[in-house]
Amino acid sequence: MDGVLIDSTPAVARVWRNWALAHGFPAEEVVARAHGRPSITTLRELLPHADHEAENKIVERMEMEDLQGVVPLPGAH
Repeated sequence: MDGVLIDSTPAVARVWRNWALAHGFPAEEVVARAHGRPSITTLRELLPHADHEAENKIVERMEMEDLQGVVPLPGAH
């Protein structure tokens, strides 16, 4: 429900920044590329020979665990 009921933009940006640094990619470029897209699409582009499903589970878990700055959108309550 991200973008509909909640705004997790800061947390998602942190996750992608950390992921990028761990994989040797320029963090801000990865954050910009990942914004507003399914994570698996970004992963397929950046890691064409990886296990995309496994890597996507890692990113999704990181996003679920980072709740700092996640806020409800107006009217969500």
